[in-house]
Amino acid sequence: MYKSQQILLSTVVIQTRIGAIGVLTIRSGIRQDIMIVGFFETSELEGARMRKLGAALSAAMLLCLTFTQAEAQSFDSRYQQAFAARVGNPGDISALSAFVRLAVRAGQYDQALSTIEQHLITYPRDARAHLIAARLYHHVGSRELAARHLEYAIDIGTLGAGDHRAAKRLLTRVNQALSGISGFLDVTVGVRGEFINFSPNPFWTDRRDYNPFIQASGQLRFDLETANNNALILFGEVGTTRRFGDYNFDGIGGIYTAPHGRAGITLDVGLPTELIPTLRGQLTAYGSYETFDAGLFRRAYGATARLTAAPTANTFVYAEAGYAWLGNSSGGLLEDDRITFETGATWRFAQSHSIGLSGRGYVDRNRGFGKVGHVYEGELGYAGQVLAFENGIIWSQQAGIALGDIQRPDTILGPAFPIFGDYWRAYWAHTIQIDDRSRFDFDLSFRDTRYSNLPIRDQSRFDASISYTISLY
Repeated sequence: MYKSQQILLSTVVIQTRIGAIGVLTIRSGIRQDIMIVGFFETSELEGARMRKLGAALSAAMLLCLTFTQAEAQSFDSRYQQAFAARVGNPGDISALSAFVRLAVRAGQYDQALSTIEQHLITYPRDARAHLIAARLYHHVGSRELAARHLEYAIDIGTLGAGDHRAAKRLLTRVNQALSGISGFLDVTVGVRGEFINFSPNPFWTDRRDYNPFIQASGQLRFDLETANNNALILFGEVGTTRRFGDYNFDGIGGIYTAPHGRAGITLDVGLPTELIPTLRGQLTAYGSYETFDAGLFRRAYGATARLTAAPTANTFVYAEAGYAWLGNSSGGLLEDDRITFETGATWRFAQSHSIGLSGRGYVDRNRGFGKVGHVYEGELGYAGQVLAFENGIIWSQQAGIALGDIQRPDTILGPAFPIFGDYWRAYWAHTIQIDDRSRFDFDLSFRDTRYSNLPIRDQSRFDASISYTISLY
């Protein structure tokens, strides 16, 4: 059924002052999107080099088209072959595992679970089949059934060393969730490249910097054992990096160490009504710390209130408002209070593919002067799975574009001299999930900012980062 699907292609070249971003998007009938982004210096976009850019994008398009069309034509046949192998070899755990993986990839969780349960009726002491069943039940949130199959798999005693360790690790997580306490602790290390254009700022020349970063983040969730799955959640993150900063645009900035952190507590409660049975609310209190320049930092202590709902199985909406006190920040910042707001909606238009539209912003106030700044932003985003490999590795991506309006105080002249501007930004983030404990991330982003009453502070930047995350708990 996939062989007759249409292949859609598009190419875009976005010109910026520091260069151009070439974007190629391919969508196939199996609802997988592949994007290729290339960044090119401005000097390379003249004459024959422009033709080379077009040729490179065309070659990439043909390569990805071949790959995507082959995948579209092969998935249905592989699914049918796996089903036939499963029926023809009912006792073959490898055939069973292959069929279950493809059924899950197609979103057929009921078929995958019924297949594995039928197998276990005939082969009740198949330890690997119990492990497969446990992973499926854990994935769909049936923790009691997951724990039962894990205990069977371990007690039978025929798992290999690797499968035995995986079963013990998953059983620990499932039992913690059943006890009412669950959580994670992740550590991320990576490197980021920053390419910044300051023209026409006379204080700085264009920069290209490469710096490492590290971050640890964690969460503990305590189930309050209510009918609405209410919970108390503790969260936190801390990290540091090296990066360029000149917050005041005064030529004094440079490369500096930029630590940051955030910690808080959230009460998550169900608020079902006859009209909106999926309504939930989250009340959060938090504290945060971030740095902008050598000696320039912001401390925030605040609270947010958030409402979420899922009107249908494929839609999700939310709205949030908050307040933060910024008065304990460094003396170079003029903001004392911040009011934040955000709202948005997502729509899953296909299995593992969704689009979203959101609006967010904040208003900063100085207690002696009044409003001194704001940011208002609208964003259109996409998230989806690119590929699910036979060995369990999953490649997913997120992409989006946002437009924003800025007002910020001039930290040198004072709040009576606001700076007005606007910006647009785009991002493209990839995650390759190796297993339930580790992943690689590759992120690209671009931002172009223009100040209407002070163009000397205009700035364009292109960032690229690669990181590795391991879950310690």
